[in-house]
Amino acid sequence: MCQICMKKLFDTVRQFNSQELEVHHIVPLADDYDLRLENENLITLCVRHHKMADAGIIPEPLLLEIARENEENGCQVVADIPP
Repeated sequence: MCQICMKKLFDTVRQFNSQELEVHHIVPLADDYDLRLENENLITLCVRHHKMADAGIIPEPLLLEIARENEENGCQVVADIPP
């Protein structure tokens, strides 16, 4: 799923955010510590969306799909998950 499509799913107004970014472990460290440095388990999110991902509001399968797509395409894209 492309970034644009995901943004439409979450009704994002702001398409790019380059401030207050954090790295999110999609599969939590407590669940699988061995994935801690795997690119397909890491995604960059703004602080707000990182909290939403940690709370499960943004589904793990969607984040994994985006990270996998970014890895396959050689992208290092910041995922701007909508409010």
